[in-house]
Amino acid sequence: MKRRKIFLFPRPNKHSEGNRYIYYFAKALSAKNEVVNLNQKRDSKLKFLKHFFDADTFILNWTESLVFHPHKKIRIPIVIAYLFGITLSKLCRKKIIWVFHNKHSHNGRNWASHLLLVFNSFISDLVITHASEGVSYCKKHYYHKANIIFHPHPVYPEAIPLNCEEIYDIIIWGDIRRAKSILEFLQYWNHTTASEKYKILICGQCIDDAYNQEILKQLTPNIHYLNELIKTADLNKYLSSSKHILFTHNYSSVLCSGSLLYSLSFRKNIIAPRIGAFNDFAKMGLVSAYDRFDEIPELLNKQPKSHSKELDDFLAGNTWENFAAVLEKVFEQL
Repeated sequence: MKRRKIFLFPRPNKHSEGNRYIYYFAKALSAKNEVVNLNQKRDSKLKFLKHFFDADTFILNWTESLVFHPHKKIRIPIVIAYLFGITLSKLCRKKIIWVFHNKHSHNGRNWASHLLLVFNSFISDLVITHASEGVSYCKKHYYHKANIIFHPHPVYPEAIPLNCEEIYDIIIWGDIRRAKSILEFLQYWNHTTASEKYKILICGQCIDDAYNQEILKQLTPNIHYLNELIKTADLNKYLSSSKHILFTHNYSSVLCSGSLLYSLSFRKNIIAPRIGAFNDFAKMGLVSAYDRFDEIPELLNKQPKSHSKELDDFLAGNTWENFAAVLEKVFEQL
């Protein structure tokens, strides 16, 4: 079988304490292929261009967020360069694979980000989604002529449960942004009798100062808030020290959540909205799903399936290596 030269976007970074999806994806693909930008340095512009033209396959992730680059002056040039580069690659008969992570960028939605989603669906030879809803959503909302496959998001090997006392009743973790509706949850929660009974830990980095101030106004003695980038060792400790893991994501953008896959390894009662991949795992009995915030207090009475055969089988079989093996079979058909 042909050994492919893959350009993975964004650039893999093994030193990141944040989302490790790209690094593990690159590592798994490298077993039978060459990820040409695996060791590329951020400031190596010439090597970037060399890798770009050397590659025969492009795997794209979260490109709809290019229009929300922190430096506003370069947003349009970046988008134009992306559209031109991928179009040129397609004309040169290189293969384009798009991983459809979210219905739209967590940073928001506008005409430019929507254009990138439509462009990706049009130009890709293959679309991968980690939520079954992603298949029907892409077909309904975006033009596509590519094959679309659903494969669950692989689990994270560094998610290691610890033997800790459970000092928190609920943990809400991950990047803190408006798309996760944490503020709306707290506004609801603080007017319930349950708020006096349960101790909550909210941990993760919030780069939106205005949103951070709004959350601070909702804090009570039973809500502990850590606004910081959480290191892996600390995250494992916080998750192990909590009875329930709560997700409050906004319905409009979410398809899959890497945080959910990380959380599964801790065998806690996971409570999440009935959307995207959360709903897939609810159907497997591994997530307690809700449609409204007022259903959450009742779900806190459920016991986790810590020794569930379904969970054991999923954690054992849904590795990055198995994900790469599935893609190898698909590559043969491209």
